[in-house]
Amino acid sequence: MNEVNITSGVPVPQAKKQPKYPFAAMEIGSSFFLEGKNSSQASSVASAGHLATGFSFAVRGNLDGEPWGKVGVKGAAIWRVEPKVKTS
Repeated sequence: MNEVNITSGVPVPQAKKQPKYPFAAMEIGSSFFLEGKNSSQASSVASAGHLATGFSFAVRGNLDGEPWGKVGVKGAAIWRVEPKVKTS
């Protein structure tokens, strides 16, 4: 069996992979368009964004991309929204 040494104090290197979607930079009311995606696919993307940031997102599918500069292109969009407040 190989011996394994445990070492303390070694800093974790920064991740080299850049995030694919700009969730951390989004403000409430901002959105981005996912070309060719449906609402189910966009919901999976938004769920990952929520896990990464804690932000709340709304998803809508079957949209024309015109507001995002993609005239005539179908896809889905994700908006950062206010988190829902739970009332008791």
